[in-house]
Amino acid sequence: MAENAAIGTVVGITASAADGDAGDNVSYSLTDDAGGLFAIDETTGVVTVAGALDHETAASHQIEVQARSTDGSISTQTFTIQVKDVDEFDVTAVADSDGASDAVNENAAIGTVVGITATASDPDGSDTVSYSLTDDAGGLFAIDGTTGVVTVAGALDHETAASHQIEVQAQSSDGSTSSRVFSIQVKDVDEFDVTAVADSDGASDAV
Repeated sequence: MAENAAIGTVVGITASAADGDAGDNVSYSLTDDAGGLFAIDETTGVVTVAGALDHETAASHQIEVQARSTDGSISTQTFTIQVKDVDEFDVTAVADSDGASDAVNENAAIGTVVGITATASDPDGSDTVSYSLTDDAGGLFAIDGTTGVVTVAGALDHETAASHQIEVQAQSSDGSTSSRVFSIQVKDVDEFDVTAVADSDGASDAV
C-alpha cells in the first residue's frame, strides 16, 4: 500500500470466514483499525484505507479482523499492512558540516582533509544520498562518495594558485540532485631560505 493513498483504496486484504451451520451468516469488523487508518466492509471483508498513511511516520501497521457468525461465535486474525514509500521530496541543498576553515597547506599529502564535509539529505525515508565532484579543480581534490569528506588528490602549490574552486554534487537514490561550489585556500608554507648574497653591480669592486 503506497503512502498517501486515497481514502477507500483497497489494501490487498479480503477477510474470509465461514460457518458450516446452515442459515448462519458471517460479518466482519476491525477490533484494531490502527488508530482509524483502515476500515473493513462488514459483508465482503474487503479492507480499505480510512486515514492518512505516511511511510516516514510508520512503514507498517497491524490490524485485527474479527469474523462473527450469526450464531454468536467469533474468530480473529491479525494482518500486517506495509506502507510503501513514494518519492515526495528531492535531495536538500549541500551544506558543510565541518566547522574548520576550507583551507590546506601547499604540498599537503594525498588524502589530507581540506575542511569540507559535504552533507545533504532526502526526507523520503528509503532514499540515500551519495556525493561526487562535478569540478575537482583539475584532479586536485577528491570526495568520499559516502561520507562527503573532501581530500587532497594532487600537488598543491601556493605560488601557482592561492585558491581553487570545486563543485560538490549530492545525488539522492530517487535521482534528484543539488550542487554547491566551495573555495579552498592553499596556504603558503616556508619552502625556501634566503639565497647567498651576490653582487648585482657589474663594475669592478674598486674606488
